[in-house]
Amino acid sequence: MKRTKLLAGTLTILAVAWLVTPIIHSVRRLCPVRPTGVTEAQATSQFSRRYNVDCRVCHAGFPRLTSFGEKFKMNGYQMPGGAGGDETATKVSDRLVVPKLGDVFGLRIALTPFAYAKSGLTKNGGKAASSSIGRGNWLQVFTAGPIYKNVSIFIETELQNDKLHNNWMYLGFHNLAGPEGYLNARVGNLPAMDWHTISGRLRANPPLKYSITSDFKSAAGATGNEDQLGIGSANAGVEVYGYAGPLVYSAVVQDGKQQTASGVDKNQDKNFAGTLGLRMPDGDLEGSQVSVFGLRAVDTKTTSTTQFRDTLKVVSPGLQVRYKDFDFQSAFLYAEDDNWDLTNKYLKVVTRGIAASAGRFLSDAWFAHLQWDWLESPDVGRLFDKGTTTTHVNKHFLSPSIWWFPRENLRWGLTVKYDMETTANTAKHGYKNHEVFSTIRAMF
Repeated sequence: MKRTKLLAGTLTILAVAWLVTPIIHSVRRLCPVRPTGVTEAQATSQFSRRYNVDCRVCHAGFPRLTSFGEKFKMNGYQMPGGAGGDETATKVSDRLVVPKLGDVFGLRIALTPFAYAKSGLTKNGGKAASSSIGRGNWLQVFTAGPIYKNVSIFIETELQNDKLHNNWMYLGFHNLAGPEGYLNARVGNLPAMDWHTISGRLRANPPLKYSITSDFKSAAGATGNEDQLGIGSANAGVEVYGYAGPLVYSAVVQDGKQQTASGVDKNQDKNFAGTLGLRMPDGDLEGSQVSVFGLRAVDTKTTSTTQFRDTLKVVSPGLQVRYKDFDFQSAFLYAEDDNWDLTNKYLKVVTRGIAASAGRFLSDAWFAHLQWDWLESPDVGRLFDKGTTTTHVNKHFLSPSIWWFPRENLRWGLTVKYDMETTANTAKHGYKNHEVFSTIRAMF
């Protein structure tokens, strides 16, 4: 029954993505669209400025990457076969080439004009609707690109109302051996899933996170976790990766959660992750991929006398299909915690999930997208719900959205997040939490 439901959800995403086309073609006539056939840079991100190319060369609706954009990223933000960015830099001496500041610095902003959640508030012991207007979410100083041939940087410094922090921050070393792209390395705050079909990053609907990468964490039933891990998050580590014809590979060794800017890992264990995939190198299906991501990580909790350990094991097969202007992503999650609540009981909990999304540009200015999220830990209900307040972990959403791109570097969208959760064995799941929200993203 569950397999039938999951298959039906995937087929629904594929069908709706194709069927909405004639509807949107009618609607878009009411709004202006950009001229077609543009090849020169229209946007003002640093990569467009540096190489004088249109954003759509690398982005299928930023920040989602095209097949070329993924290769560009793997190659350290260098054009294949090019001079590594040195062609636009200032040569000071034979051993010093300095890029222009505008070629490595960019700004990105995110705003929420309005948002509504059916059960977003707790009021008088029950649920009540919440709404907000005109929220400024964040400003990012985005520093990225080659600092000289085959050496790159990537830093996201994010400013919110109440904090300033670096999300991703790493240095890349590229084309270390063999033909271009075969062997590369990165060191810093790394996303371990970066080369999987779904990584949790660079989403086609930017504010809409995947449940398997954002709602799932190690030892979720514990308090006082020292190294609680979200599999889509960035952690300090070292990675080697490459793209050799159809083969994509990655191997990552990471610390656990970084407690402070200069602090050490709280436990003695390292986390190990890897991705292995096959990708279509050319043709109408260029960039389509099948891959498997694996992870072994350790979470801990230390008392005055004892350290409790949870070993998390994750396997995630995935499929990505690119066909002309159609873009489909999916991944299945299977995860095992051997000590879910970090106690001496050592209770094993299995979590399963699926993330799938489909999108396509219906014109130069209109983009339609549909996302399906399902995450379930039935062991939590079986082991804990009886006589306790611990809830059965279950997320199930279907989220259509429509986006208008007046320019390559500006998008404005409307998303409906429909809660399909059916588990109502606790108060937490007694109310559906449907959401509707508008989003503006810009980069310049």
